[in-house]
Amino acid sequence: MEVKKRGRPQGSSDIDHDKLFQSAIKVFANKGFEACTMTEISEAAGISRTSLNYHFGSKEKLWYMGIDFLAEKFITKFNENKELNKGLDPLPLLKATIRQIVRFNANYPEFISLSYSSLNKKDQRSKYIIEKFSIPTFDLTKDIFKQLRKEGKIKLLSKQDQSAILLGMTSFIFANAYMIKNVFKQDPFDEDQISEFTDSVIEIFFNGILV
Repeated sequence: MEVKKRGRPQGSSDIDHDKLFQSAIKVFANKGFEACTMTEISEAAGISRTSLNYHFGSKEKLWYMGIDFLAEKFITKFNENKELNKGLDPLPLLKATIRQIVRFNANYPEFISLSYSSLNKKDQRSKYIIEKFSIPTFDLTKDIFKQLRKEGKIKLLSKQDQSAILLGMTSFIFANAYMIKNVFKQDPFDEDQISEFTDSVIEIFFNGILV
């Protein structure tokens, strides 16, 4: 699976793109695309407004490039895991994929928040997120679920419900980390908490909650 990218601006190799795009996505998520400014993004990323304008031109271009950047990271990591887990049966392969999805959501929680808010707008940016993330994420598990269904190892839930449950379980806690911290007095981004949460997602998804 490959991600079509819009291309990195020439002459921007001296910029920490990981920090820039993460900072930009965070500002977009917290302020909203319309309300935020390039100045706020440049301050969050620690680079000059002049340099940001020169290399990226507009916040719209920066938004799309930020989505491309994260999509590439996600798909690249998936392909690495796929190669690493080559030969695994469908069940352990699905568990490995779930672990990857949880880790990505933990690393980029602002993207999850941005996605939730953007998808409700039903505009070109929401369609772009669907194209770059939603469909590819569903595709990651499609063949695995198909094989498990064929082998009679999972219940025949609708594909829509199955995917929605999985994505909801792996993202909600990170998209709503502030609420989780205040209600449960736990930091969901603590490494031990991420590991424990991942195990819980896999346990409930595969075995349910009843003892």
